[in-house]
Amino acid sequence: MAQRDIGCEGCGAVLPMTISSFSTDKTSVWFPGKKCPMCGSEKFYPVIPITDTDRAQEPEVSLKRRVLMNPWTGIAAVGFTVVVILLVIFWPRHRGDRGEKVLFFCDKCQEVFYASKGSTPPVKCPKCSERAGHRAAKCSKCSLVYSRSKTRCPFCGETQRGVLNTPEEAQAAMKAHEEYVKRLQEMQEDEYR
Repeated sequence: MAQRDIGCEGCGAVLPMTISSFSTDKTSVWFPGKKCPMCGSEKFYPVIPITDTDRAQEPEVSLKRRVLMNPWTGIAAVGFTVVVILLVIFWPRHRGDRGEKVLFFCDKCQEVFYASKGSTPPVKCPKCSERAGHRAAKCSKCSLVYSRSKTRCPFCGETQRGVLNTPEEAQAAMKAHEEYVKRLQEMQEDEYR
């Protein structure tokens, strides 16, 4: 009798054995119901070789299905998603703005200070430590220095405003506002006389 490969589905062992239709005590003979001599599994059967004819009859699996059924596809998709999320969270928002400083105005203590151009308002004020700093602007009518977060000048209600870039511009605007207030007071005193 010829020997054939007998395979175990439990442990994966493949052993050459002679096939018999009835039970026997010989270790090199396989019969229906024989347990695997390696692991004791009852799933111990003759191996059926796959021929070229069998392979030709199998349906062709599309590339899309092979990719979707591959477990590595899901792992790669999850990994890619995690990387994208981390990039969105930690990537600097304004790479070109790094290091460049601009003027901010604190709404709490009216301090004018420098902070990075890419900072997201409200920025922490170095004087009062409150997060109330916004880009500094000056009113085009009364020269009041205030934050650009306001749409109108708090003093005169003007909507036109200019951006301040240096502390010197802010000092000049504050001085111009004081002069504007003095002129306004003088005009009001002249009206009452």
